[in-house]
Amino acid sequence: MKLNKSGLIIYVLCILELIVFFVLANNLHFIISPLLILLIGVVIAFYPLYNKPNEAVISIEKLNKKHRIIAWLGIVCLFILFVLWANTLYLKMPIDVKCSDIIPCIQVFYVERFVRGEFVYTPVPFQDGSGMFTPNYLPAHWFPFVIARKFYFDYRWVALLVYYVGVIIYSYFILKAKKIKLNTLFKLLLPFILLFFILKFEEATFSCTVEIMIVGYYLILSTFLMQQSTVGIGLGLTLTILSRYAVLFYLPVAVVIGWVGKRKQLFLITVITAVIILLCYVIPFLSKNWSMFSDSQIAYRKAAIGEWNGQSWQALGDRPCQLFKGFGFASWVYLISRDTLIAKISYLQNLFFIVLICIIGILTFINYKKQKTVNHSFLQLASLKIILLVCFSFVSVPYSYLFWSSFAISIVIVSQYNVINKQED
Repeated sequence: MKLNKSGLIIYVLCILELIVFFVLANNLHFIISPLLILLIGVVIAFYPLYNKPNEAVISIEKLNKKHRIIAWLGIVCLFILFVLWANTLYLKMPIDVKCSDIIPCIQVFYVERFVRGEFVYTPVPFQDGSGMFTPNYLPAHWFPFVIARKFYFDYRWVALLVYYVGVIIYSYFILKAKKIKLNTLFKLLLPFILLFFILKFEEATFSCTVEIMIVGYYLILSTFLMQQSTVGIGLGLTLTILSRYAVLFYLPVAVVIGWVGKRKQLFLITVITAVIILLCYVIPFLSKNWSMFSDSQIAYRKAAIGEWNGQSWQALGDRPCQLFKGFGFASWVYLISRDTLIAKISYLQNLFFIVLICIIGILTFINYKKQKTVNHSFLQLASLKIILLVCFSFVSVPYSYLFWSSFAISIVIVSQYNVINKQED
């Protein structure tokens, strides 16, 4: 028995992606890191489209009820181990606005207002007194934490719980396979390997943000995309759209893929997603202040200018800390352009849209050429992966946690590699 060579390569690429990002990015030159991160991600996305497995992964035996029970017990044990690890980090780093204002803002501007029956998106003054800004987190970014407020426990447990829900959905479909294969264990471990890298190498970011929840959303969406579950895809799209805008740039490509391949499913997914967004965001919130979206972009731009000016603890003239951690191309523009900070940010944003339009065009062409020979799901996952990577690589402030979501997509791509020919996994 031996593992398919082509399958082994993509598993290695998945682990390499995590190592380069979490271990090497800060140690490599800021010129090299963004290119390497983007390159590996693109290879993972395109590898299944151009390197189809030439043989099925060797099956060991039928996957019976006993095997599934043992697998679920193992998953539960891993859940508990990571909960204990997370708890040590939460105790070590309690919620503090001085470290990050993400969770305090969710508590004060969103959850508390919602619980008291106030309008969540009422403008508040900027801390520097320079005007007013409209809270800009979308409902899926803050609403789950109402549970923590109601039962008085740490908000960060909700974020981890959402990720666990994503892992459960992902594991359920992995264990639906009829036979145990040599790579089944590795597939089940992939979400925990990602969690290990996050807790090990970005413990402060994990403890001060709720980003692991967004990763859970993308794991849910990616899993349902792979399974072609109409309701599941609608739910996953809703969660990702109502948590961060990046997935919106994937929608044009998704429409093309659906129109060419599965028009009825495309219509149903569109209806499901639109109805949920209408009921959960447009009617209760956006309809009361139609300028919320434009106001939020002003707030984002102001925050970006603050980051490009550097942190308060940095010496005058030092390179902005967040731009030079090796996670995006903002550092390139910062050094190359001799204009004002505002002009530099505008230049980066214009460059982003040019690159994005080109990428959407390329992906649309590839999808059209490959849709008759490649599993429909892989076209969607590859497109989503690349769109997210481009968005985060060219974002004005490339926070490291933004990239975590793209790794969830890698997990699903890698775990389902040997079904690219529309074979039974």
